[in-house]
Amino acid sequence: MSNVQTIEQTYNLLDYLPIGAFILRQDFTVAFWNRCLQQWTTITKRRIEGKDIRSYFTHFQFPDYARALQQVFTEGTTVTFTGETYQHLIPAILPNGNQRKQSTTVTALPAPDGFGFYALFSVQDISEIEPEEASVPSEASIPEAIRQPLEETPQPPEEPFRSLVQNASDIITILAADATVIYQSPSTERILGYPSDLFLGRCAFDWMHPDDVAEAQSAFQALTQTVGDSTCIEYRWRHADGCWVYLESMGSNQLDNPHVQGIVVNTRDISDRKKIEAALRQNREQLNSILNSLADVVWSVSAETGDILYYSPNAELLYGRPIEDFLADPNLWLKLVHPDDRQQVVAASYSLRQTRGHDVEYRILRPDGDIRWVRDRARLIEDDEGNAIRVDTIITDFTERIQIEAALRQSEERFRSLVSNLPGAVFRHTYDPNADPVGAAKFVSDAIEQICGYPASDFIDNRVRSFIDIEHPDDVSKLDRAIEQSLIDRQPYALEYRMIHADGSVRWVYEKGRCVLDEHGNLLWLDGVIFDITDRKQAESALEQQREELTLKNIALEQARGEAEAANRAKSNFLATMSHEIRTPMNGVIGMTSLLLETDLTPQQRDFVETIRGSGDTLLTIINDILDFSKIEAGKLELEANPVDLRACVEGAIDLLASKALEKGLELAYLVEPGVPQIIMGDVTRLQQILVNLLANAVKFTNAGQVSVAVVARPLQHQPKQDQPDCYAIRFTVQDTGVGIPSDRLDRLFQPFSQVDSSISRTYGGTGLGLAISQRLTEMMGGRVWVESEVGRGSTFHFSIVVEAIPSGSNQSASVHLCSRSASFNGKRLLIVDDNRVNLQNLTYQAQQWGVTVCTATSGAEALRQLDQHPPVDAALIDSHMPDMDGTALIAAIRQHATQHAMPLVLLTQTHSRVGESLPPPPSGVSLLNKPIRQAQFYAMLIDLFGTESQVTDARSKIAQPNLNLAEQAPLHILIAEDNAVNQKVLLRLLQRIGYQADIVNNGLEVLEALSAQHYDVVLMDVQMPEMDGLTATQQIHQRWKSHDRPYIIAVTANAMRGDREECLAAGMDDYLSKPIRTEKLTQALKQCYQQVSQTRSAIAAAETYANVIDQDILIAFGEEMGGITSEVLGELINCFLEEAPKLLNTLKTANRHNDITTLKRTAHTLKSSSATFGATKLAQLCKQLEQTHESVTQQHITQVVAEYERVKSALQIQRDQINGCLG
Repeated sequence: MSNVQTIEQTYNLLDYLPIGAFILRQDFTVAFWNRCLQQWTTITKRRIEGKDIRSYFTHFQFPDYARALQQVFTEGTTVTFTGETYQHLIPAILPNGNQRKQSTTVTALPAPDGFGFYALFSVQDISEIEPEEASVPSEASIPEAIRQPLEETPQPPEEPFRSLVQNASDIITILAADATVIYQSPSTERILGYPSDLFLGRCAFDWMHPDDVAEAQSAFQALTQTVGDSTCIEYRWRHADGCWVYLESMGSNQLDNPHVQGIVVNTRDISDRKKIEAALRQNREQLNSILNSLADVVWSVSAETGDILYYSPNAELLYGRPIEDFLADPNLWLKLVHPDDRQQVVAASYSLRQTRGHDVEYRILRPDGDIRWVRDRARLIEDDEGNAIRVDTIITDFTERIQIEAALRQSEERFRSLVSNLPGAVFRHTYDPNADPVGAAKFVSDAIEQICGYPASDFIDNRVRSFIDIEHPDDVSKLDRAIEQSLIDRQPYALEYRMIHADGSVRWVYEKGRCVLDEHGNLLWLDGVIFDITDRKQAESALEQQREELTLKNIALEQARGEAEAANRAKSNFLATMSHEIRTPMNGVIGMTSLLLETDLTPQQRDFVETIRGSGDTLLTIINDILDFSKIEAGKLELEANPVDLRACVEGAIDLLASKALEKGLELAYLVEPGVPQIIMGDVTRLQQILVNLLANAVKFTNAGQVSVAVVARPLQHQPKQDQPDCYAIRFTVQDTGVGIPSDRLDRLFQPFSQVDSSISRTYGGTGLGLAISQRLTEMMGGRVWVESEVGRGSTFHFSIVVEAIPSGSNQSASVHLCSRSASFNGKRLLIVDDNRVNLQNLTYQAQQWGVTVCTATSGAEALRQLDQHPPVDAALIDSHMPDMDGTALIAAIRQHATQHAMPLVLLTQTHSRVGESLPPPPSGVSLLNKPIRQAQFYAMLIDLFGTESQVTDARSKIAQPNLNLAEQAPLHILIAEDNAVNQKVLLRLLQRIGYQADIVNNGLEVLEALSAQHYDVVLMDVQMPEMDGLTATQQIHQRWKSHDRPYIIAVTANAMRGDREECLAAGMDDYLSKPIRTEKLTQALKQCYQQVSQTRSAIAAAETYANVIDQDILIAFGEEMGGITSEVLGELINCFLEEAPKLLNTLKTANRHNDITTLKRTAHTLKSSSATFGATKLAQLCKQLEQTHESVTQQHITQVVAEYERVKSALQIQRDQINGCLG
């Protein structure tokens, strides 16, 4: 074959290879350009063949290229262009836009003229691309001249072609239509380890991995169906060393090409690429995982179009919008920038090509209205030629940092504000005891200048001075020791030391700080605060001096206090002795006069006796005032808290002064305003004492006119809880028309033992304690007292108290309440005529409260006009004392009235009778009603007037009279223990007056002897007696006699100091009477005594009745342990036994029926124990027999137990009822 034919055959083969191939002549003109390069570079054969390649690719002019090619042209050597420097020998673009990477081998071809060589370039594409991106020639076929028949041994190609294929980096294979190998290039052995002739005539799939055969056969079958078609597959092939390698084959169907007539396959080893791809996939997965886990948003967009090339999922979370919105609108990200920041962002984007990147912070708007702060870091990515490819962006949401910074700024501002307002200087200071100076201040607040006189800036980094410069030399070591100890203890330090002020003075400071350490325990700095305590130190010094002086004064004061206490004790003893010594004869005086007044006396004798009685009461009042004031001064007066009928209290106080007012011709009136609670909690005795004091003064200092009391109430604004009583502030006003008090003397009224002037004492008498006591009592009740007065026109005293109101239906109400509206009064009309407006208003309020229609008049003439002008009235109340026309004249005029002459009339009069005196008869057909009028009396009078059958009982409206038959109703055997003969006689006569007789002894020893001789129900025991006093005698009685045998003991004493009553009751006495003895008090005490004595007698009688059922000694002993045979505890225990015993009996019956011996014995034991406790010995014995049984018992035995229990129950029920009677 000629050289020309060989070259032509080589060109035909090269033209259809799937690699780039071209041939250069020695003058660098292109002799051949294959179809693969034509497709890669778009430079056609026609354009480039015959042209100088340096005009297309200028780098061929470079010296390194020229030297290498010169060796090929002249010497025929082979040259390889590999590596990064030569990977773009023939610049070409992949379908994805990237540059193709190439590896090029240059071999020598003999020149046609025989001189030198041509250069054959084999350009292998080594880019990491997908198989479908590779280009394979699809036209013509391999020259038929190289195809050999299958049955013939393949002939080696000519030298040029052999040189090409032998030096090719890939395997070139020609397959028949049935996949039989026609030709295999020698590179097979280098790539797969097998000689190339091993494959000839064999099936191409024999060495393929079994899992890849089916796919490869399918691809090959499809390729053979279309002439000119091409395909590319990847598969695994067994290497000669036994391992599997990855191969990529690019096949072209050239079956119709007369020069080839087969499938041309170019195969390369891609194992390394597969490994790289696997590593890339792993890296890509890792990168995606990292990007997806980042809080930042990563964008990549095209530099030219702005289209999104990549985005991380966090974009949707940050912007609150789906990524589709951004894909649809590439400028959406800019639209979401806050309007105030958009210009800045646009400017940064436009400058990106110049700056190659930007880093900006701005705000974005979310659909939910939230505003987020982001940091946008972008970088422009370029290719090797400097062309912008894309923009990579990282967007970081730092909203939280902004918020933290804002909070930090606020915190810093607060800190600075706090520090600037602190009285102390805050500092941060380094500390190194081995340095000189030991440290430097890093921060000091401005307050340091106020402390030491130097500005804070002087101390920062020791610019001017250090802290040690202003510390007192004697205190430096003390401060160092405190800091070093703090380092050891890991605790804050605190100490006081001295500083030298800028003016040279010494200032005391208090420093508190802590050591701040790093993680290794090394000291970083000291944080602390310094306070100026100079003023405090000076004050402490002055205080210490005062303390020393005070100590001396306290010693003197303690001595004086001891002397004062001794004086107080002497005073108390004196008051107690004086009270007892005065009350003892007063008991005789008052008692005897009381008895004398009940006898038949002449008027003159009665007047003498009443004078004696009045003098005694006055002396007793003085004593009581002195004792009360003494108690108040000592803070030992205690108020009681009991239900008080307020109206009755006022009426009682007025009754006490009614006689004195009548003697002076004064009118007493009172008014309780609507809204004042009827029943309150308080101390009725002390409240009435205040009222009596004020009323007595008003009557005393008033010679004409009237004295009135007004009561008003105001509910407190802050009421207690719903389940608690309502609280009221109640004000009492006592007004008179007396002499009045000068304004400059008012401040003396409430001073103890003080009066307006000495003439008052001479004219009116008195101790000057009444108002002082009233003021103290009022204050104890939560109120105050004050006065208004004008000389010659009278005085008005006010006092207020704070109380709790009790509802009228409460169980605590002890009064008889009148109906607020009576059905029998409805429609009744009443005329009230009184010139005293207080009385008029008071009666009107009360009548209206009960449903009466009231007409009022202040004179007789006005009353007659009322009768003429208004509808008829049913009755009239007429005051007897009125100007112009008195009550009697008005009654006479009414009796002559045409229509009202027959109506009922009541005359209001102030006529009070003394005992034995008769009242003047009223006018004919007229009823009398004494003033001041009590509510109950007024109500009863209305019932009489209006003819109702209702009855109202009110013990307050009746005068208490002694019960002369009390001894018959409550028989008692009485013993009097009294050493004073007069008092013995008084007590005996008082007892005789109510029907009793009594034995008398003189001291406690005689009491014990009398009780040993016979039984007494009650002992009236004086406390202070010779030989043995009453307290000791009472204690002896309790020791010698059991509760059911010892008498009821009533203390009778002249002592009235605080604690006397408690002392008597604590000694074992049952009741207490203070001298002088009043008949009603004695009667009440004896009734109480009889009630308990009778219960004890009944209990003993009942016990005797059931003596064979209950052992009385056992029951009484048990009762004594529980507090007495009639104690409440014993009653409760009896109830408990009577409740539990039937249950135990039922258990006994059930256990016996079921033959349950264990339960029967256990139950019998329980019943036995409780029965024996109460003295039911027979019942206990029967239970004991059951407990000791070892076999079933008879029903008869159970019946005996039940019957005996019934008898025990009856006995105990009587005992329990007796106890309840005593307690009730």
